[in-house]
Amino acid sequence: MARHARKTANGTRPPPKHVETVLAALRSIGRPASAYDIQAVLAEQEHLAPQTIYRALQRLIEAGSVHKVESLNAFVVCSQGCHRGASVFAICECCGVVSEMRDSGIETVVETWSHRMSFAAKGAALELHGVCANCAQEALR
Repeated sequence: MARHARKTANGTRPPPKHVETVLAALRSIGRPASAYDIQAVLAEQEHLAPQTIYRALQRLIEAGSVHKVESLNAFVVCSQGCHRGASVFAICECCGVVSEMRDSGIETVVETWSHRMSFAAKGAALELHGVCANCAQEALR
């Protein structure tokens, strides 16, 4: 007999405990982090294999709670609440801070282009690399 997880009132299954654990660890890191960074933070609490962390991160990405910053091969907690639309990431090459922005204009461009090209876009992220205002001011001192 197959074992099934109980469903919530809206018919979805609650997330496994490790999904919340991974999200909490990523929040505590406070910067873009790899699965191995997350594993190191969790090492004192519990041992999660990298593939378990990657599965949890994938669920969090699908839920819109976490984004992958491709050029850094790292994950960040969504700073705009949970969303699945297009994001813009400003990545400071000096201090490593990643700022997330949302702009409906970017989403419109992506949707228009996708429609014109008959392309079914699953997501979009624009990554800007440069220097943040804090680092730019530090360089002037």
